[in-house]
Amino acid sequence: MKCPACGHDNPEGTLFCEECDWRMDQTPKKLRMGINSVYAAYIAAAVGITSVVSALIDVAWAATVFGIAGTAISGYAQTAVRLSHVKGKLRTTLVAIAGIGIVTSVVGMVYGLTMLF
Repeated sequence: MKCPACGHDNPEGTLFCEECDWRMDQTPKKLRMGINSVYAAYIAAAVGITSVVSALIDVAWAATVFGIAGTAISGYAQTAVRLSHVKGKLRTTLVAIAGIGIVTSVVGMVYGLTMLF
């Protein structure tokens, strides 16, 4: 069963492609999100780190706001990387960077919220 997104040959009955994680029953749209996913991943990490730094210098409201924004941007970055046709090591790196953004955003947000309340 060929993946409609990347063309990888998967076993019959597979729900998600083993190569690119595309859902096998959906037709992909040709999106040019490669550059957007790179920017989104780096912005997500930067906003998450800003959230943690804000929490460490005791600016609770900034830590909370940057944490919420970073979580949203990181979620977008993860989706953008999955939907783009970025492959190989770059894809893995972008997913890891967006993951750093998620983790740091949540940590900063939670720490900021505990300082506020």
